[in-house]
Amino acid sequence: AAEPWQDARRSPDARAAELRLVAQTLLAGSDGDAQHFDAARAHFETARALARAARDDNEPSALTQARANALGECAKAPGIDMSASQRLALTREAYASYQAAQRTAADDKERDSVANALATTSLFLARAQLEDHDDAQRHAKALVYAQDSIREQEAAYAKHPHDIKNLINLVLEAATAASIAARSGDYDAGRAYYRKARGYDEELQRQDPGQPTAMLNRIAMRLQQAEMELRAGTSVRAQLEELAAALAQQQLFQL
Repeated sequence: AAEPWQDARRSPDARAAELRLVAQTLLAGSDGDAQHFDAARAHFETARALARAARDDNEPSALTQARANALGECAKAPGIDMSASQRLALTREAYASYQAAQRTAADDKERDSVANALATTSLFLARAQLEDHDDAQRHAKALVYAQDSIREQEAAYAKHPHDIKNLINLVLEAATAASIAARSGDYDAGRAYYRKARGYDEELQRQDPGQPTAMLNRIAMRLQQAEMELRAGTSVRAQLEELAAALAQQQLFQL
């Protein structure tokens, strides 16, 4: 039987190759969600082989995005036996593919899609850096990736200021940058990023006060900042008061 990469490389139809990659990635993810990890591993291996098939010079952006998505989802897959270094390498490979897709995007819709994917992948790279090794050099690299994520998402937000997803992601990305800065002992930078996160969270509350994901992120952010202030040896009273308010708000919307 032909190997998966041979099938993809022989296919003259880029759309067919894209759809096969998308379907294979979704199938792998579905098995992972159902905790069928052996099946998920096999499907991800096929998706990864398809994603690494030889590329045509005129490959459309959508196919390149499908390659990147397959690699990125494989890197994030739960229950798959993979070292932190392997996940980091796969995520970097996905990021490079998204960059390639950005260069060939045919219209604004494709460019927006790739920009959001780059922001999300940058955030995952920031976290993967720290999972691989927790040292000063990794902290610095992780912060750069978090900053890249914020920059990409802010560009998307500037184009679509009423897209709630952009605001949710910006709160998460800025809070992650704050956490990384605090982890390296730069508490002033941590506070600056938390202020940025809170600014976007305030706008999010104006646009959609009952958004459930945003509520959970808000609580987590207050806890993280309180933990940072404890490590810095400063008062956490303000954070605890805000945490109590966030918890009360969540309970109110659950009634």
